[in-house]
Amino acid sequence: MSLLSAINQVCDVVSLSQFDNVYGSDEPNAQTMVALAQEAGDEIARRADWQKTLKFHTAAASPENLPTDFQRLTPGGSVRKSDGTFVRPITNSGQWAVIVGVPSTTPYFFIKGGQILFSPASAAAGAIIDYVSKFWVLHDPEGPQATFSADDDTTLFPERLLVKGIIWRWKRQKGLAYEDNLAEFEADLAQEINADRGQDENSAQSGPYRAIQPRISLYRPAAVIAAGDVSCAKGRPCHHGGHGIAGAGLGNGAPQLLSDPDGLQNPWWIAEEGARG
Repeated sequence: MSLLSAINQVCDVVSLSQFDNVYGSDEPNAQTMVALAQEAGDEIARRADWQKTLKFHTAAASPENLPTDFQRLTPGGSVRKSDGTFVRPITNSGQWAVIVGVPSTTPYFFIKGGQILFSPASAAAGAIIDYVSKFWVLHDPEGPQATFSADDDTTLFPERLLVKGIIWRWKRQKGLAYEDNLAEFEADLAQEINADRGQDENSAQSGPYRAIQPRISLYRPAAVIAAGDVSCAKGRPCHHGGHGIAGAGLGNGAPQLLSDPDGLQNPWWIAEEGARG
């Protein structure tokens, strides 16, 4: 299904005459339809990690420029060293300043200003970055891009969603009742997301959401400390190799090490106010 055929399907629903062409047309309704198709497609592309938009990039050095079509990282373990070791994420500049301030053999990464930075820098060589592309329009013969540019452009997600997304937007713009169409769009979106992942629609994992990522929580990092330098809750030593982040004022006010005790490359333990025993 192309942009033109999708819009003509919408025309059948909203009682408009079909178009011979829409992209570049000077007909007001055609222009509106194209604008709504772009808006709907942008939303649908953002709402899931569609299989056809998943890509990877191989880094060479730190910092490494992210690909021009980079939208976001895929959930969980999206950055790996060349030997397959997961690289741990840092989510703000304050934490990154702490990490790079003290040498560590544990690899970390931080995304800033269209680049991905690694610590230690040697971890960047050959590192694999799994990401979701923002290019969801397939334009022949050039390939994927972010916007429609021809009547025969297609989408990298199920095209019936584009039809559903245009219909409720058209009705809303015209002041018509659109709530049922919106509900139908949401139901179909959830179904297609599950199908794209190979899940049964009745699965307990189903729903229009990306997979839950391991929670990363670094509360007020005070310092990077060597493993074994502090004790965890109930006096148990936090000695699991590498370095950790000491967070000030956690629960009893003592610094606690956020580490990876199970060796599963989960980013860190969760240290929260009122730490559980």
